[in-house]
Amino acid sequence: MQCGVSRGYGGEGDCEIDGTRNIVEEEFGGYEMKKLLVLVVILAVAAPSMAATTVSCAQVGTTKAFTVSYTYDGVGIPPRAFALDVTLSAGTISGVTAAKVGESTSASLGFGIFPGTIDITTAGVVSTYGSPVAPAADPGAKPGIGTNAVTLELGSLYATGGAPNVAGTPKTAVLATVAVSTTPATVTIVGNGTRGSLVLEDATSTTASTSCALVSGICKGDVNISNSVTTADVVALVGNLNTFGGAKKTISSTSIYYSLPGDADVSGSNTTADVVKIVGWLNTFGGAKKTIVCPHTYN
Repeated sequence: MQCGVSRGYGGEGDCEIDGTRNIVEEEFGGYEMKKLLVLVVILAVAAPSMAATTVSCAQVGTTKAFTVSYTYDGVGIPPRAFALDVTLSAGTISGVTAAKVGESTSASLGFGIFPGTIDITTAGVVSTYGSPVAPAADPGAKPGIGTNAVTLELGSLYATGGAPNVAGTPKTAVLATVAVSTTPATVTIVGNGTRGSLVLEDATSTTASTSCALVSGICKGDVNISNSVTTADVVALVGNLNTFGGAKKTISSTSIYYSLPGDADVSGSNTTADVVKIVGWLNTFGGAKKTIVCPHTYN
């Protein structure tokens, strides 16, 4: 069966909707592949669902870039697609690089289908996967590259064994890396309700929201990025270690939960040693209010 689709929207042809998700059954090398071709149709019929997937963002070191990631808890229904509004409090977004482009396979898992910009011929062949940035002219989309806000749309397309997430297996992965013109700034990410927010494998949807701070320089100990080091930073770091640090209370620099300002001893990971060092600074240099104003030179 052929289905003509242009730019991720329904075109002419015999497209079949099975009641739960919009798919096209096509023959590829003797086997059927379910293709998620028209995410917008799914988004239009999606219903609210309990969240088993969350999104997050984190600055890449001290660079003018940050990652947008998701975490699936392994318990609920896995995610199938994301429609996220990404907004900066200052500066502009200069580029977006997807972590995955194309179909998800066992050798290369991920969300590499971009419904807003994908081009598919009338023969059902993908001519270009496009960009994860939804066109500004599309309904509900943000202004795009060169402004302070973009809408990211990423879906998954896979055959048997190629699903990016499997029920029962928790997973955290990067969706895209976003480059910005300036720091400091605050990044806010929310699901785009018009375009479906966070769509699950059963075609229901759920909300998504998060925020993170981009810093222009590191003030060691300033976990909350408040331009000062206080007991609140200690509480935040301890909370991260208890929640994400596992039995060893350690968060490596490769984790999305790693705090560069929280790495007080510059060991490449967040540990209880960092907590001890920050508490020591506050007790020694923080005065009665246990506050150290950034920048500081304590080591």
